[in-house]
Amino acid sequence: MVTEATGRAIVNTRAGGRCELCGAPGTNIHHRRKRSQGGRWDPSNLLRLCGSGTTGCHGRIEVRPKVSHRLGLWLTSGDPAPAEAPVVAHPSGLWLGWWQPADDGTWVEVRELDAGDVFAYGVITTPADSAATDPQPWTP
Repeated sequence: MVTEATGRAIVNTRAGGRCELCGAPGTNIHHRRKRSQGGRWDPSNLLRLCGSGTTGCHGRIEVRPKVSHRLGLWLTSGDPAPAEAPVVAHPSGLWLGWWQPADDGTWVEVRELDAGDVFAYGVITTPADSAATDPQPWTP
């Protein structure tokens, strides 16, 4: 099992200081499976994101759990383990797509995005009223 300090260090290095969704400066660590649901500090369960639990990409994940779940950003106790559940991400130096974060701090590309994925990604990364829970239209 990975300690908090080790998990944070691996993810911070993997992200290169950037948000792993939108590329803005990353300021927080997000658990894909919440610790209250058995989520651990394994790097496959963590993403470095901009904002906090109420602002930036991190906040938008929290107020839009259904969209976040579709994108692999939010895992529930019935989902596969984070090491087996791909996530839509924009890893540092790589392209937006479906990726599998590995516990060694690397990324493995799973597949390209389809149109529905692109819309859902826009819902998460496009600033909107932080209290809104309905998807907002996204234009590239």
